Amino acid sequence: MGSQVKSWTDSLHTLPVGDCKTLFGQASDRSRNACASLDGERKHVRRVERRAYLNMLRVANAAQALDRLPEPGETFHVVMAGNFDAFDLVPAVLRLAAPATIAVLNIATLGFNQRNTATLVALLDDGQVGRCTFICSTYFRSMSDGEPVYDELYTALTTRPGGHRIAAIRSHAKILLFELTDGRCFTWESSANLRSCRNIEQATLTHDRDLLDFHREWILEVLADA
Repeated sequence: MGSQVKSWTDSLHTLPVGDCKTLFGQASDRSRNACASLDGERKHVRRVERRAYLNMLRVANAAQALDRLPEPGETFHVVMAGNFDAFDLVPAVLRLAAPATIAVLNIATLGFNQRNTATLVALLDDGQVGRCTFICSTYFRSMSDGEPVYDELYTALTTRPGGHRIAAIRSHAKILLFELTDGRCFTWESSANLRSCRNIEQATLTHDRDLLDFHREWILEVLADA
């Protein structure tokens, strides 16, 4: 058996990578974004001052269950039922932060949907969000139902003034960064994509500028590379 296996494996040849076509068909500025990457790992160390634990397994809409925003240095640890869009946190933060609005919104997600796009565009046009950067996964961008959703948001962001940026890259991160007009900074780190799903998801919401700056740095870095 051992000799048979050896003879079979010896017949295999290395894939000629140089002869392969681009990942998603014809090369374009957006398809080349699949090559964007970080040059190494990143680590942020923060001394935890306070934590609040919220169990939202029985709550239909986790965003509405946040009856307040964290205080400086405080982190909410959240478990959600998954029957809502994680993007609902954006209007929820706006409601709880009023009269402050979102000066800069940085988003990283694997996938999203048209409802997320419509809400984001409405918030931009209404002045509730000043500037937005957005990254999603090349895997989502390559799907038949993901490509038109991505293209819609790409057009919506790049044709509006304000310096909005978007790219599809090799990323599985799910991050929402809220820098408010009153100076407060909130970071949402989650297992959930922006669009709804029927899974239990976990997340943290932290009031800490250093943590926001940490995530924003690598997001802007890969956007610049893309």
